[in-house]
Amino acid sequence: VLLASGFVTLEGKAAARELKAGDTFEEGDVVATGEGSRAQLLLADGSRIVLRAGSRVRIDQLVMPSSVREPGRRKGASAVAKSVTTLLQGGFSSRGPAGVEPMQEVQTPLGTLSARSTQYTAVLCRGDCAQAPASSEAVTDGLYIVVDEGSVTLNGGTSLTLTAPRVEWLALDGSGSRQL
Repeated sequence: VLLASGFVTLEGKAAARELKAGDTFEEGDVVATGEGSRAQLLLADGSRIVLRAGSRVRIDQLVMPSSVREPGRRKGASAVAKSVTTLLQGGFSSRGPAGVEPMQEVQTPLGTLSARSTQYTAVLCRGDCAQAPASSEAVTDGLYIVVDEGSVTLNGGTSLTLTAPRVEWLALDGSGSRQL
């Protein structure tokens, strides 16, 4: 945990506890942010995710090459790493480390987001759309994906590749999407 502002909790194998900067998390843990709170996490692949207020993300898999002794401190493109998380509620922004090939996968209700050395935001909106990254159009329940750098691929019921700069909305029932 690089930053924990407000009420940030870890729901893990043991009892739930509040998180602070410097705390660690493991596969299977859920990191949650309360109202008006946020957290920045450093994953084993060197990428960082910033959780928005009212978000929940489960850490499913953290794979770091054996040649790497500390997460986020890899040198060289040969150290391939991978993180898999599940967006349960709310949203996050992510930034992969420049010049390396980490693979970040995020499971969503509509499929798996895959990104490499990319900066993007994903917000899952279910009746709580106040934080949705929308233009002047009406904010509607769905999955919002904003790609600021690089590209993100969604594979699942809907398959598409979004290249920066791009903002896309996808209906939760898989009935369609539109560029915003």
